[in-house]
Amino acid sequence: MRSLLLGLVIGAASGCQVFGFVRPAEVRIRVLDEDGNPLEGARINASFQAWARDEPGLEDLDHVVRRTDRDGRAMLAGRSGHGVVPFSVRMDGYYRHVGDARLDGATATGLLTPRQGEIEVTLYRRGNGIRREWKSLREMRFPMEGEFVGFDFKAGDWVAPHGRGQVADVEMKVEYVDLEVPEEILERQPGLGRNQHRFEARFPEGAGIQVHYAHPRRGSDLKFPREAPRDGYQRTLVYESTWYLTDQGVAGVRRTSDLDREDVNYLIRFRPMFDEEGNVVSVHYGGVAGQLAMSDTLGRAALLRYFYNPTPSDRTLEARPPPPPTSPRPPPRGPAFEP
Repeated sequence: MRSLLLGLVIGAASGCQVFGFVRPAEVRIRVLDEDGNPLEGARINASFQAWARDEPGLEDLDHVVRRTDRDGRAMLAGRSGHGVVPFSVRMDGYYRHVGDARLDGATATGLLTPRQGEIEVTLYRRGNGIRREWKSLREMRFPMEGEFVGFDFKAGDWVAPHGRGQVADVEMKVEYVDLEVPEEILERQPGLGRNQHRFEARFPEGAGIQVHYAHPRRGSDLKFPREAPRDGYQRTLVYESTWYLTDQGVAGVRRTSDLDREDVNYLIRFRPMFDEEGNVVSVHYGGVAGQLAMSDTLGRAALLRYFYNPTPSDRTLEARPPPPPTSPRPPPRGPAFEP
């Protein structure tokens, strides 16, 4: 009872209109470089939150900023009414890291802590990188169903006669097949429909694709390897899902693989050139940010956002660092800017 009253008093004293039980929490983080050496002076921002009472969402109770010591360690404390403490780690010359500390443990005194103990974070140093060629095709509609259609990565379009592309770096096919629903299921759910979505991509000899896992919003901002691997590419990729439909919309989706995971990305190798003996002498490397997917809600379209290194046979994938920010101009003097 005493700990419950303490939590309620803390929540009321914070001045925030929050819902639920608020307790003191503590998160310990250690920051290392790629070689395992501690980084001193890394800046850590953490938000201790609780559920807002009047509006949906979370309310910040304590926003804590700390810098790591010579051992790369920092301790952050605050009040939390939510099981997760989002944090970010920054340091000049390194890629930012974004993470979540899960408060799934507690001390004998009721202090919330991550069960894993100290959280270890690795910061990756920024390299020189290259100027990458980016293409973002958020609603790339298939010209037809049930047949392979070539796609030109450099042009960012289907090959002729369906688009302005000239080289089929990959061929893609999408199919939608209506399936029968078993009678015993129809008795329980009259009007239920079922169809199968199938996406297939195939690459020519010497080219290919491989899965690369990196979450779009968590972890390091370095989402792709600095250099593309030489091997490990496969020439085909198949993605299947079964959709259950009602008059009100989609009732459920069953997928046959994990390629719809949020952290799925791809590395690609395309447009190979061969010598007289059939050896690859030139090829482009790149990456696909997110999934190769299809969607009925977008009119049976592929979602494709990718980049590539424009220099043949250069496996560098790391982007060139952005230019340093320019010094802001001082505000003009005048009555509106005077205290």
